[in-house]
Amino acid sequence: MTAGIALSGLVAGTGCSNSTTDNADAAAAPTRPVQVHEADVIVVGGGLAGLTAARKAASDGSSVIILDKGLFGHSGTSGINWGHDLETNEWLEDDGSSSLPTWILLNDGLPDQTYALEFCKAVKEGRPNATTEQMGCVLERIADGSPVSHNAPAPLNVDHGCFPRFFAQQAKHSGKQIFDRTMALDVLLADDGRAAGVVALDLVSGDALVFRGKAVVMATGSYCWVAGWNGMSPFTIAGPENTGDGHRMFINAGLEMRDMEQLPFDNVQWTPIGTRQGMGSMGNSIVNHARTLNKDMERFTQAIDTDPRLNNPAFMRLTAKEIWQGRGTENGGVFVDTADLETDDRYYRRARENEMRAMGYDLPQYVEVVPEQWETAARPYQLSTSSETAIPGLFFAAANSGAYSGCAFMGCFGSGWMAGKGAAVTAASSDAAAVPWTKVNDILNSAYGLLEATPESPIRVTDVYRSVQNAYWSGLSPLRDDAGIKASIAELERIKAEDLPKMHVPSKSRQFNTDWRLALEVESLITCALGTGQAALVRTETRGAHCRTDYPKMDNANWLKNTVVKLDGATWSVRTEPIDDSIVPAADVAALVPELGID
Repeated sequence: MTAGIALSGLVAGTGCSNSTTDNADAAAAPTRPVQVHEADVIVVGGGLAGLTAARKAASDGSSVIILDKGLFGHSGTSGINWGHDLETNEWLEDDGSSSLPTWILLNDGLPDQTYALEFCKAVKEGRPNATTEQMGCVLERIADGSPVSHNAPAPLNVDHGCFPRFFAQQAKHSGKQIFDRTMALDVLLADDGRAAGVVALDLVSGDALVFRGKAVVMATGSYCWVAGWNGMSPFTIAGPENTGDGHRMFINAGLEMRDMEQLPFDNVQWTPIGTRQGMGSMGNSIVNHARTLNKDMERFTQAIDTDPRLNNPAFMRLTAKEIWQGRGTENGGVFVDTADLETDDRYYRRARENEMRAMGYDLPQYVEVVPEQWETAARPYQLSTSSETAIPGLFFAAANSGAYSGCAFMGCFGSGWMAGKGAAVTAASSDAAAVPWTKVNDILNSAYGLLEATPESPIRVTDVYRSVQNAYWSGLSPLRDDAGIKASIAELERIKAEDLPKMHVPSKSRQFNTDWRLALEVESLITCALGTGQAALVRTETRGAHCRTDYPKMDNANWLKNTVVKLDGATWSVRTEPIDDSIVPAADVAALVPELGID
């Protein structure tokens, strides 16, 4: 089958080509105009995880279509700034499995060890640094040829480059079909339960699209846009495409999700209000933690200097501790010391020069920065060693635990490689499932219904959108307690019940209607925020980015567990499961992971 065969202009009541008629739901036909495109593998997401999956699937013989909600090569988290760190284990002499203990440590003991072992092998096999250099992104090196700027002597090395554009350019040059400004609405499941494709909207024209494939890779990125917008908190440096569409599709399909309480954060939002600076300028994270000061101009991350086991999760908790215990700055953050910035071997060493050139801003020595949540670590609870979910033919790729540990690139690359490889195997061994047109019609009627609705006592979409973000941040920002979490959940449920039916898109044009897009994203934001709240309630300890002021201690004896949430109709269920310790016993994990809380 040729990639991207277009079966265009399908309209209810008109004849369809044999290819579609043979695979159509016998009880239904499309009730709205819809274009159909086919490929072996449909990749939803044009970031690093999706592009890696697409490249691997194509190299293994599959035809591939890539969907990107934003402008291709410039959207999501990949599109705005993640061009500075390349984590890898490809220089190890073994198959990559020796980096598993480091991966467990960096993620506070929570990774699924069976999956993580295959993940570590996938990074080694895929050789991300070699890949980026082959694409033209040459790493910084010292005289003997070694890459520079390792964070620490460990099996996972961190180097510098500028790679997202190279991945996107390679995808275009290699002939993959790319549909950008195209928003996936839902995954299609065949009668036998396997993934059959995706329903989507062209956000420029408003046209409906169906992408039929033998396998679907969901690589839509995080849902941390639930944490904010440009300006003072709530805030995120991720792109506005990161609204959790893929997570919502997983949840609505009945999949269980793990560790939704974990939204990693660092400190890169400057005060005063409205000044938004990302990692390429001057912020504060694990890589420059020695520059971090509390309101008394005292360092508080010295523990990281002396204990090599302490990394990004520890940095997050040390920052939260200062803020919670009253040593934070006036606006709820910390200071970063910019003295001698130009001597640092880091991407922000020219921040002072850049700020003056771009904005005429004289960077002071002490900059106040407040926390922002930049990624999410949630994933389907059940993933095979090919990153396939419990739904056959539906695969997952994202930063996930890589984000949690501060190794987002490695997370994207490794899971993308696994998913692309697995999707190609599925595509080679199965036929495309029939398109369930009844489901397509339901999805499209719901999407167009948001545009066409004229509710009484209407509420502007942007107001509902902001209400969701504020409700999330009020009790689910990094510092949490029982009462705040429950209040956030209650407000989110109220918004869902009372405000969503009144949500109004003033313009009825289908063409590049940004309010319509926001309306489509609100359900994803609410679903992900509610899942986060359920998981946050049940984890009664402090771990990773989840800082419970009513349970400030980290507790390896009782909490080497994953949280698991599921939505059944309108009812959430939540439970905990002991970590997978099939390779490294839980007792050894407990000894390996330092117990550093916020107490």
